[in-house]
Amino acid sequence: MARSAPDGYTILITTNTTQAANVALFKNLQYDPARDFAPIIRLITTSMMLMVRSDFPAQNLREFVAHARARPAG
Repeated sequence: MARSAPDGYTILITTNTTQAANVALFKNLQYDPARDFAPIIRLITTSMMLMVRSDFPAQNLREFVAHARARPAG
């Protein structure tokens, strides 16, 4: 998509994953979301959910963040 000819007929419908998160997830991303694409409209807005196992020690976001801070990765 990023390398398509700018003919006015090619359109990409995407999510924030490919346009934002992939920059951090992939070392050699083949495109630059800010440079190679131009937003034209927001089609939908969705909710995000954080889910854990029922026996996880945190019962809400505040407890989850505290739990994660107490156990840094690495």
